[in-house]
Amino acid sequence: MPGGLDSIRLGDKGTLRMTFTVETQGGHGAFLHRGEGAIRVATRLIDRLVDLEAMRGEGMETDMQKYLQRSDVRDVTDDNMSAGAADSMLKPTVNIGTITAGAKVNMRPSSCVFEVDIRLPIGLKTETVLAKINHLISGIPEASYSVQRAATNPAAASSIHHELVALLQKNAKAVTGSIPLPICSLGGTDCKHFRYQGIPAYTYGPSPKTMGERDEKVGVQEYLHTVKVHTLVAWDYLGGS
Repeated sequence: MPGGLDSIRLGDKGTLRMTFTVETQGGHGAFLHRGEGAIRVATRLIDRLVDLEAMRGEGMETDMQKYLQRSDVRDVTDDNMSAGAADSMLKPTVNIGTITAGAKVNMRPSSCVFEVDIRLPIGLKTETVLAKINHLISGIPEASYSVQRAATNPAAASSIHHELVALLQKNAKAVTGSIPLPICSLGGTDCKHFRYQGIPAYTYGPSPKTMGERDEKVGVQEYLHTVKVHTLVAWDYLGGS
């Protein structure tokens, strides 16, 4: 899993995926006095959903929050995932991934359906966000939503102070010459399934800077460094000498 050789991913943000539907009376586009159409209603709702990004610190343990706000941790996070990533570790983000509406430019659409991907910082519960969404949607009677349960997962994190962190740092320094810092992943990894069962899990890997983009690749040297560090950590953790 990509992570960056100067970071150890101690946790993943959670995922809340939802489908919103807006139903209104359709009609000719010149007769807006009869109704504004589903897309205009949906845009107001989207603006309200984006305001969820102002939520910060709800449910996150104080020690974790202070750690993720450290300047060195923020610098590593922004360097690994580009400027702004350090802020995203601490707040929910709202992505409008798909939107379907309208049949013709001069008609008021009667229906608008859009999907939302909300990423939850460590500690922020799905129920807390849904309660806020219920409040903001209460003034828009044309709108309803459903939660994509199969694609919705809570945030999860392991301790900053676990033995595996120290072993990763020790062996990374031996291989690369630098000590990686624990940070939080913005996307999800399979580590969450271990963390849900109370099993500490961490990610250490090559740079994510081309992840999910054209010409996605990993440098040969970074790959070899990753293999060496993983091997040495496993050896140490299992009692090697």
